[in-house]
Amino acid sequence: MLHGDKKNIVFVIGRVAAGKTSHIRGLVDVDDRLVGVYPGQACREKFGADKMAESSNPTAPKETEAFVREYICDAIDRLEPGMTAFVDGFPRTPNQVQWLYKNFVYNKGVACIFLVYTCDDTVRRARAFQRDAGTKAESLMNARMITDDQNQLRVLEELMMRNAHAASTDARMVVPVTVIDNTEEIPAIAGLPPFELTTYKSIDGRVARAMEDLYDEPDHAGISFDDRNLATMMACNAELSDQTLSPLNLTMEKLRREAVQYNEMPLMAGPVDWTRRFVARAIEELQELLKELPETWWSKELADVRKARVELIDAWHFMMSASQALGMDATFFARTYYAKLKVNLQRQADGYVKRNKKEGDDNHVGAVNERPRT
Repeated sequence: MLHGDKKNIVFVIGRVAAGKTSHIRGLVDVDDRLVGVYPGQACREKFGADKMAESSNPTAPKETEAFVREYICDAIDRLEPGMTAFVDGFPRTPNQVQWLYKNFVYNKGVACIFLVYTCDDTVRRARAFQRDAGTKAESLMNARMITDDQNQLRVLEELMMRNAHAASTDARMVVPVTVIDNTEEIPAIAGLPPFELTTYKSIDGRVARAMEDLYDEPDHAGISFDDRNLATMMACNAELSDQTLSPLNLTMEKLRREAVQYNEMPLMAGPVDWTRRFVARAIEELQELLKELPETWWSKELADVRKARVELIDAWHFMMSASQALGMDATFFARTYYAKLKVNLQRQADGYVKRNKKEGDDNHVGAVNERPRT
C-alpha cells in the first residue's frame, strides 16, 4: 500500500488520547524513511501553548488555519519520493478534508492513506486526565473530548462520501483507510517489522462502521449540536415563518414543542397538518427546480443552474419548516441524521438487497421518550 516511487502521506486522525502521537514518534524513531509532521506542536510553539490549551475545541482556531496548511505543504515539499510522512491530527474538519484532496489526493506524485485511531472511552479518559493532571487543560478535557468526537464523525463522513463517489467513478481516487484500536498499548515499536498497513486492521471507505462507538457513546445523549450554520439557518427560517403564522396565533416554536413530545400524533394535529403543508410546498419548489434542468438531451439549450440553486433553497426553506413542525431543532435534526446514516452504512455493508434487509432496523431513529397523554 506504500509506494516506492511516490511521496507517501499518512494522515493520522482519531479520538483524543488514543495514542496517535506517541505511536507516530515510535515509528519514526526506528525507520529513517519515515518523517513525523506535527501541526499541533508547531501551532503551540508559534501561537503559545497556553492559548491552545485553553480552547475547549481541539480543532485549530481560524487564525492558525493558514499556518497549519502552509506548514504541511512545506513538509511534503521537502519529502523525497519513496519516503513517508505521518501528519499528526489532521484533518479535523470537512473543509480540511476537501483541501487535502485538492492538494494531495489528486496529485499523481503523492499516495495518501488515512489512519484512524480509536480507543475504549474509559481507557482514553484515564490516559487523558493522567496526562493533563494539574494543568489548565484538565478542566477542559471533557469538553474537548466531546467536541473532538463530533469533529471526527464529520471528517469520517466526508472521507466515506468521497471514497464512495470515487469507487463509482475513478477507483484510483479511493483512499485506503485503516483503523487502529489502541485500547491496549500498542506492542513495542522496535518489535514491529518495517511499517506496513497490512499489519493492522484494514477496512474500506465505510470507515464510520468501525468507529461506531462514537455514535453509541453515552455522552452523545447530552451533546448539543454546535454547527452554527445549521442552527442559525433554522432560527432564521423560524423567524421568517413566524411572520406568516402570527395572524393564526401560531409560531414554529409552538409547533415544535408540541411535536417533540410524541412519536405518534392524530392525523389532524397541528404539527402533522402543518408538516403536510410544508412538504407539499417543498415538492412544488422541487418541481420548479426540475423545470430548470430539462432532460432534453437532443436540445442545445443550457440548464439554468443558478435558478436551480434558488429553487433548491426555496425547497430547503419549507423542509426546515417541516423539520421544526415534526419537533426537530438543529440538535435533534443532527442526531437523527447521524443515527439514520449509521443504519444506512450497515445496510450497505450487509449487501443492501431485499433478502438481507432487516425490518425495523431503523425503528429507533428519530424516536423520543413520549410524554404520557392526558
